[in-house]
Amino acid sequence: IQDNMNVYEEFDVAFDSLFHKLIPVVKKMISIKPQERYESIFDLITDINEILSEDFLPHRKQEVAKLNMNIKLVGRQFEIDTVLKAYKSVSINQDEGKFILIHGEAGIGKSRLLSRLKHLLCFDKANVYYSLHQSFSNSADYKPVNEILKQFISESDSDILSRYENELVKFVPELGENKEILPTEPLDGDMEKFRLMNRIMSFITECSKSRTLIFIIDDIHLADEFSLELIQYIYSRKNKNILFILSYSDSYNNSRKM
Repeated sequence: IQDNMNVYEEFDVAFDSLFHKLIPVVKKMISIKPQERYESIFDLITDINEILSEDFLPHRKQEVAKLNMNIKLVGRQFEIDTVLKAYKSVSINQDEGKFILIHGEAGIGKSRLLSRLKHLLCFDKANVYYSLHQSFSNSADYKPVNEILKQFISESDSDILSRYENELVKFVPELGENKEILPTEPLDGDMEKFRLMNRIMSFITECSKSRTLIFIIDDIHLADEFSLELIQYIYSRKNKNILFILSYSDSYNNSRKM
């Protein structure tokens, strides 16, 4: 029995030692800010190898030959090439921001095309912010600007966020879960709407730090009124570093024109 107790104690000590060594790795994996997390499984395994003095492989060699990273979306290469060309034009030449509309009837594959574009642009390390209508079970809840602001908030510096949180909490209530944030007092009439649009635009501008931004929004015809007006407001400012990629359809009775 004593021998068994000694084995258990040695195991506990070894486990505690291993756990403490891996704490920095776990913290990096679950960081609130996406840019602080591991970008690939290769980077993760490299850190683990260094901590544990091991030589784990990031993949099984026999599986590499089976991977196909060149899966094409059939019949959509022209559209994909057009969007990628527009992205290069905005990011390299700093042309005026561009507006790409993808039109088609329901079920034709617009959402799949947008998902493919998001994947390709993110793979190219572009700064992509998106809202896909498929993620919402109820069209009445579809507020794409709210979804995009959540992504900006998750990446923003605390100093920048603190200057805008009193307005942002109106669109992202979760922002006030960890601390009490009092929303600003609303102004009369349209003044409140224009103030909010101006503040959101300023927040996005500060977060972007002159980087090229890509906004991908699916089913824009189902978006709430404020999202539509904010998109128009941002585009009317003639920002040279923003590319909008929006899909829409005429087949819904409740569709609205921008």
